[in-house]
Amino acid sequence: MRRLMILRHAKAEPAGSGPDFDRALAGRGPANARSLGAYMKKRGLEADFAAVSPARRAAETWQEVAAELAAPPKAVFNPQLYGASENALMAMIHAIPKQYERAILVGHNPGFEILADLLAGSGGKQMRERLAEGFPTAALAVIDFDTARWKDVMPGEGVLRDFVTPADLKS
Repeated sequence: MRRLMILRHAKAEPAGSGPDFDRALAGRGPANARSLGAYMKKRGLEADFAAVSPARRAAETWQEVAAELAAPPKAVFNPQLYGASENALMAMIHAIPKQYERAILVGHNPGFEILADLLAGSGGKQMRERLAEGFPTAALAVIDFDTARWKDVMPGEGVLRDFVTPADLKS
């Protein structure tokens, strides 16, 4: 079995406040990322591989999340995650080394929202409906695949095990 966690960066400075790539976390962003990390730790949602967009807001999100985890993997900063389409993201998933069973991708919409919806063919109806409604900042989708190799991960074959947003963590 393979587990893929798709994490959109937390709340960042508004677009237009400088170069998009350099936008930092702002407002509730750092706190939301830490809350999500604590949630992941409590639920045993640990990864052994992390691919992170080098955009500042994604890197800062991973830093905040990882600080809450018991044994976070060292991040692999992949420039291709910045602005990646769902097809490019699928290629990245297929390239994850076989020895890793639980991977997390940290990056951006719209690619992440499309990817999560594309991969999650089954799972709880309510969770899948919420996922279809949108993928807000600091949202996390956890999708399991009954396969021994990442290169065999295909659209519609994943089981959505969890979908959590910052609003869920406040209730």
